[in-house]
Amino acid sequence: METPLKGINRRQFLSSTAVMAAAPAWVGAATAAGQESGTPASLVEVMAELAPEGVSLKPGPGFAMERNGEMLAWKLESLEADTGDAWNFRYRSRDGLEAAGSLRLDRTLRVAEYRVKLTNSSDGRSLPLTRLYSLFLRLGGVTDPRIMGCSGAGSASYFPHAREFPSDAFRPRWIEPFHYRPVEFASHRNLTGCPTGSCEVRVPVKQRGFGERWTGSSSQDLPLFMVSQGPDSDQPGIFFGLEWSTFWQARVAYDGSPTDLKIEVGPLIKDLVLDPGESLDLPVVHLGFFEKGFESGSNGLRRYIHQRLTPHYRGKPMVPHVAYTLWPGISVTYTEEELRSQVDAAAEAGVEMFCVDADWYKGGHSKGRGNWEVDPEKFPRGMEPFAEYVRSKGMGMGLYFEAVAFPWTNLPREHPEFFYKLPEGFHPLKYNFSSPKACDHWIDLIGGFVERYDLRYIRADFYTDPMRGEESFHWDLVDSDGKTRFAHVRGLYRVWETLTSRHPRLMLELNAGGGNAIDLGSLRRHHCAWANDMSGHPHSCRMIQLGANAFLPANYMGSAVGPDREGRDNGLDAGFSDQAFLSRMSGQLLLHGGLAAWPPEVLQRAKHWVGVYKKIRPLLVKDFYRLMSVPNSEADWDAAQFCDGSREGVVFVFRYLGRRPRQSIFLQSLDAGRRYRLQDEGTGESRTLSGSELMHGGLTVPLAPNSARLFSYRAV
Repeated sequence: METPLKGINRRQFLSSTAVMAAAPAWVGAATAAGQESGTPASLVEVMAELAPEGVSLKPGPGFAMERNGEMLAWKLESLEADTGDAWNFRYRSRDGLEAAGSLRLDRTLRVAEYRVKLTNSSDGRSLPLTRLYSLFLRLGGVTDPRIMGCSGAGSASYFPHAREFPSDAFRPRWIEPFHYRPVEFASHRNLTGCPTGSCEVRVPVKQRGFGERWTGSSSQDLPLFMVSQGPDSDQPGIFFGLEWSTFWQARVAYDGSPTDLKIEVGPLIKDLVLDPGESLDLPVVHLGFFEKGFESGSNGLRRYIHQRLTPHYRGKPMVPHVAYTLWPGISVTYTEEELRSQVDAAAEAGVEMFCVDADWYKGGHSKGRGNWEVDPEKFPRGMEPFAEYVRSKGMGMGLYFEAVAFPWTNLPREHPEFFYKLPEGFHPLKYNFSSPKACDHWIDLIGGFVERYDLRYIRADFYTDPMRGEESFHWDLVDSDGKTRFAHVRGLYRVWETLTSRHPRLMLELNAGGGNAIDLGSLRRHHCAWANDMSGHPHSCRMIQLGANAFLPANYMGSAVGPDREGRDNGLDAGFSDQAFLSRMSGQLLLHGGLAAWPPEVLQRAKHWVGVYKKIRPLLVKDFYRLMSVPNSEADWDAAQFCDGSREGVVFVFRYLGRRPRQSIFLQSLDAGRRYRLQDEGTGESRTLSGSELMHGGLTVPLAPNSARLFSYRAV
């Protein structure tokens, strides 16, 4: 961010001092012994090998647990190098809890990944844990630190289908902590400040029994963060996140001194108890380091996610594919004949994956979730002929699946044991991924469809939560001992991993109602993601995609453009100018709706931009720079750059309203002494400029209101 925002918006600043205790004496004693022997004294000391100059990590286990406001003390029992940059460790608490695990250092990308298994090695049940921090760090020598965070998928108007500007979804912002008052983040706005997770949730908008998606990991805040050591733009720092796909909390606070900082991130628990010999795998932690400010951290995080976590697709690094989805342009009643005309238009436009969204099953989305059989009214000959038709046009066939069911549908009637038992009145039913048998059934069910129709794309919407009136599902309803949510997430991960390993030609899209479950655990098991259901406003769409690109590679920010059945859009996409397409091209590009009703000239324009997108998409998972401040009003221009080092890149420029007819854009990451061929991808016009001109003189771009341009460049 060239000029990051100072607005804090929904953040809450808590005055609790219970969590600001100094490190337990046991940890301190172990550290001192290790330092005298010249061996690593703690897990954090090993990770600190990756830290750049200026980042000072204080020794410690790297995790922490709390019992009614008191931190547990941990003693290091063993810390041994394995092979290469792998380490094994074991800590023990005074009351018989053992924390053992592994650490792996990635020196190329400067990231540490560590796993902890918590075991009760005593003869009795453990006392309840009230807080659990998978990541617990202390930084020393900080001076006016900055936290870079990003809002999640939730909009300011709460309902994701609303059109709002500027969009509050996936909006990056930096925050300066205030001395003695922690900055708190959480997966959902109702959890900010919730001490134990026992929060009854009231949703202000009734969803007519369709369900909410609030138990995902990124409704309020994206669970990825960066912290710099000081206020200067070139300061070193860290980025971090967990593999954890439901409730979480994070806090950053001064640690009793204006030069010490404490970071706590962990799953939200309530009175977690382990039986003798029982074990629990904590969320996997990823901790990375950067040297030269938030832009350096942003690109380090994006690079790490894409190169180390994102699954390869058909043996190659993932690049975003062009997909078609019925929704929202076509959402309910349709026929196979109508869909075949959309297949023809999508193929003509260059679409690669054709996904039949919700409603393909008997009873449809409003009444049939749980009837996982093809609707004979829509597909009287079954799905096989239609799937074959999609393949004949050179596209992969896709289907939508959702992990809920209405009680009157087939799956819960045949297998009621596969769903959580909830108080009367909660609908729809929630699939119980904490049950291994339920997971096996779901794997076989979806895998059967994959094999039967040769599916290449699945839109996986596995985060819908039941509601009773305005009360949404919360874990207290089914998780009395604090462990069910761990088993649920573990089961989800197994389902995703098994599907993609058994079906290597299958691409898995993380849907979650539009961006509500984006975290390192879900990203590690999906190829792409749907960003937000607020897809009807082009300026909001590009703000969502560009905002999230500060933390995520572009394949995880899907957004769609398209018409209704008659080929129209009554909003700012009316006429489907270049802006309509460019506003969805800084993430995964999807088309939707009645493409067959588009006039020939609009379909050809779509074909042009799809072709351009396929050319530039390898750059969208490379380095990213927001070239202007995040817009605060309709008058603010917006621009961003994706590039592969100094060799080649693309620049998006957007204008909404305002009186300024032209804007100078200053590019980054070029070689000042080289010349570059710059091409307008809308008109094909090109010219040659020096790197110095583009970086220091600026690229002057004229734009009419509600328009956009895309430039590509390459060194010559």
